[in-house]
Amino acid sequence: MADNMEPAAGPICINRLTLYSKAWRYFDPGLYSFFKTYIFIPICTPTFSIKRKIFGVIISYGFVLLWHGITYANITYEVVNFTYI
Repeated sequence: MADNMEPAAGPICINRLTLYSKAWRYFDPGLYSFFKTYIFIPICTPTFSIKRKIFGVIISYGFVLLWHGITYANITYEVVNFTYI
């Protein structure tokens, strides 16, 4: 490569996903990395107890809900996604 940069990996085929929890890891790795680094891990540290993990997931989903807008459709989508985790 002329600019010495590695291109990002291509998107994963949705038919190859066997676990929904892996969807965001492959669908948007940058967003997944942002949430993990700046929202989830700081909330969960230092103990990573189940209560902290659940709170971290709720805050992450709340952030997405605020970003996309608090509508009935978005709330329903997030509740369904949260129950599948």
